[in-house]
Amino acid sequence: MNKRQRKKASRRAYVNGYDVEKVYGGPEEGGWHYDVHYPQVTIRCRSRHHAVIEARKFRMDAGSDNPDSDERDANIRIMVQSHPGRLFPRKRPTYS
Repeated sequence: MNKRQRKKASRRAYVNGYDVEKVYGGPEEGGWHYDVHYPQVTIRCRSRHHAVIEARKFRMDAGSDNPDSDERDANIRIMVQSHPGRLFPRKRPTYS
């Protein structure tokens, strides 16, 4: 990949939809939980500006009251990111 292709690729943005699940982390301090994001949909856009527009459309189509919110419903989160959707966190967090 040459310099021009890398620059073009770095401007790309993605609208990622995640299914968010709260997972039990452990018994410390009376028990704690963390969110796991499972990728469900990825829309590749040619710029961050277009990704923001697509994210707003996606949220409106999903029936969100607030098109600027990243939550579509209780378990879905829509985000504009610089990479395609991927599972996170990749490693289980530990209590510290």
